[in-house]
Amino acid sequence: MTTTTGTISPLMFGEFHSPADGISATTRTVTVLHPDGRQAPTDTRPAVRLVTRPQVTALRGVTMHHFEPATGCPPDRVGFMASGAWVVIDSPTARALNITPAAYPLHDRSETPARYAALSE
Repeated sequence: MTTTTGTISPLMFGEFHSPADGISATTRTVTVLHPDGRQAPTDTRPAVRLVTRPQVTALRGVTMHHFEPATGCPPDRVGFMASGAWVVIDSPTARALNITPAAYPLHDRSETPARYAALSE
């Protein structure tokens, strides 16, 4: 079953926020999807999903979390990458997601392959 509702959460922006065409370029709040959620995403409050990655290399034993747009990255783009925006997770939402209340990176930036290659040089 796909989760289609969530909790409204604010975004914080770092000094070097650079979203390109990511969702944080145009919004200040997002809908964090989770099974206990009650709010549906909107065009001005897009849905994001939690991504959890256990580290198996340098940070062995540490689990890393970030959020990404629920729509997924377009197939003609490279991404998602951190944009300098952070999703602020309160205690009730953290309990629903089984994470610690905190601000987590929003990976909403994507690039064309050519732009990614140029920026990687």
